[in-house]
Amino acid sequence: MIACNGANIAYPDYNNIIINEHFNKDVLMELVNYFNNKNKSFIAWSNNDLYCNKVNKYTTSYHDACKHANVEIKEIKDYNKFYNLLINKMIVIDDSDNIQSFLKDVKEDIKNKCNYFTSQSYFLEFVPSGIDKGIAIEKLAKYLDIKKDEIIAIGDGFNDLPMFEYAGLKVAMENASEYVKSKANYITSDNNNNGVKKVIDKFVLGDNNEKRK
Repeated sequence: MIACNGANIAYPDYNNIIINEHFNKDVLMELVNYFNNKNKSFIAWSNNDLYCNKVNKYTTSYHDACKHANVEIKEIKDYNKFYNLLINKMIVIDDSDNIQSFLKDVKEDIKNKCNYFTSQSYFLEFVPSGIDKGIAIEKLAKYLDIKKDEIIAIGDGFNDLPMFEYAGLKVAMENASEYVKSKANYITSDNNNNGVKKVIDKFVLGDNNEKRK
């Protein structure tokens, strides 16, 4: 399982972690201060633990969407303790228009201190420098001795594009943006209509129930 946009590679029970990248403490402190000074709501993942700077409609909504992960969200009370955690990913959550405006500030203020990208229009995600899904897939492929042309990447967000660059077959969900679709070899159904299953049926199990783009 690749999680946190490539910062974490582990078996699903987290008992065997293959790769665990995290923010440098100084960078983490700078990001937290920056987000708080900008009055932004953020969540942070530390392996399988979830933290937030404030409990509000944004962080609660994110937590509700993660209920399948069976994880509780913890409001940060002691930042000194938080800075000593291994934080793999942070996400600023806001209305879409505010995220686009904030992204312009981030490009000027954060620059090359970490990687950042939008996954959904209301998320701006931050991971350590040198981390993305494409790099993570490459590392996992080497670990498992899997060839590049044996890999299918299925995605719907801008953070999936590095994964597309590495994979042998690039598949966009129907609900992806037009730009993401333009980078794919193949388009499947959306996430509410078994899009991933159809890709597995067609390209892994051999079911010809979809036509190539």
